[in-house]
Amino acid sequence: GQNTPNPFNGQSTVTYTIDKEATSAVFTVTDVMGRVISTEKADASKGTHTITLGNHSAGVYYYSLNVDGKVTTKKMIAQ
Repeated sequence: GQNTPNPFNGQSTVTYTIDKEATSAVFTVTDVMGRVISTEKADASKGTHTITLGNHSAGVYYYSLNVDGKVTTKKMIAQ
């Protein structure tokens, strides 16, 4: 899902749902130049999960959730 709030200042939250048990899930944040800002293992179990994003410098970022090779990418703005 889309992070909320967006744009954000300080913290933002991403909620995602996995329909069936997955082998792996990786959450990655990149800047507009494609540089990786952070990568973390995400919960790959069936159900709804939340990831909290911390402080980021003002700018535009993209976050991706890779679940068993299926990647979803969204845009977020830090103020």
